[in-house]
Amino acid sequence: YRIRFHDWNRETGHGKLTSNYIWPIYEDREGVIWIGTLAGLNAWHPTSGQITHYVHDPENPASLSDNAVIAVSEDSRGGLWAGTFTGGLNRLNRQTGAFQHWRHDPGDPQSLPHNLVGRIYEDRSGTLWIATAQGLATLSREQDRVIRYPGPGAKPVMQDQYISDMLEDREGHFWIATLQGGLHRLDRRQGSVRQWRTEPGNPHAISANAVTDIIELPDRAHPAKYYLWLGTEGGGLNRFDPQTGRFRAFTEADGLADNTLSSMVADEAGNIWCATPKGLTQFDPATGSCRTYDGRDGIPNVQFNPWAGLKTRAGRLFFGTPEGMIYFDPQQLAGKGSDLPPPLVFTSLEVFNRPVKIGKDSPLQVSVSEAQTVRLSHREDIFSLTFAALDYTRPEQNRYAYQMEG
Repeated sequence: YRIRFHDWNRETGHGKLTSNYIWPIYEDREGVIWIGTLAGLNAWHPTSGQITHYVHDPENPASLSDNAVIAVSEDSRGGLWAGTFTGGLNRLNRQTGAFQHWRHDPGDPQSLPHNLVGRIYEDRSGTLWIATAQGLATLSREQDRVIRYPGPGAKPVMQDQYISDMLEDREGHFWIATLQGGLHRLDRRQGSVRQWRTEPGNPHAISANAVTDIIELPDRAHPAKYYLWLGTEGGGLNRFDPQTGRFRAFTEADGLADNTLSSMVADEAGNIWCATPKGLTQFDPATGSCRTYDGRDGIPNVQFNPWAGLKTRAGRLFFGTPEGMIYFDPQQLAGKGSDLPPPLVFTSLEVFNRPVKIGKDSPLQVSVSEAQTVRLSHREDIFSLTFAALDYTRPEQNRYAYQMEG
């Protein structure tokens, strides 16, 4: 169960980030990793290691509108979008480095509902959905015009709820997670919403109303069937069957490190990695089994920021923290089950409780760690070897065995 976790922050990373407090992490179609922080936007080019910084400059009206970047997304045309905490929505012109801005204007009903933009999502029709602190908006791609959803004269949709995630599933249903009102399914034509909230006494209801993330995964046994997996605050991980409307909760009692999930990402094998305040849990949806990694496994910081997870096309997983980010390759475990032994070396040889030194007439002609064979006479029948495992990750989990032949 060993995975090499890499730590990256302003001091230890490949280049200087604008801040260690990392929120959204996004990979664009060119393989550039976009890292939103509380002090600007960073574009990391993995092939060259170069990092480009985008920050707010009060003297430059075409700069980033606000340094606190909390959402990053790329549309199907290659447009790079950034949502901010107080500066609204930004679109980057990659050729010039200039940003176009959309902000809230109390006197303009065609402006954003609010300047906090926490999620940006493009559906399959090409509509860009913008989740703000006071409701949804869409962006007219042809006219670059904001349209508050569901439109003039209609009842506002989730205006008083913080939208934490959006997902269009394989059947075209549009799902919205909120931090106050559970899970919603939006009928985009009618503007109507169906809601799933906690129901005391109902074991098949969602386990918490604060939903942080949504992932769609097929059932491994029946690939034509799919489930929605929901991360929550306080209710663990929920599996939702859209056909039956039933939820199944997986919590600390089932092996999760904590019942609050800051973010979650599915790997290439279909496992769900749940970032919690107490570590990173690998969850297998097929079996319900869990394995948690924390500081004892080499994770430098077990506090994870919300909505700060990414799976790259190469299969690497990234998670943001207040002190930088970690990334690793979960495929290191593929096909190896729970048996990934560390390198083992011999450190000393003793005969009759006395250390054996290297010498011409000694059983050791080279260091015991390099020796392929050690020959002892029939008189040297009491000997001992010491050894060490070259990995200090959870040494209490190591088990050793030896076999004598002859």
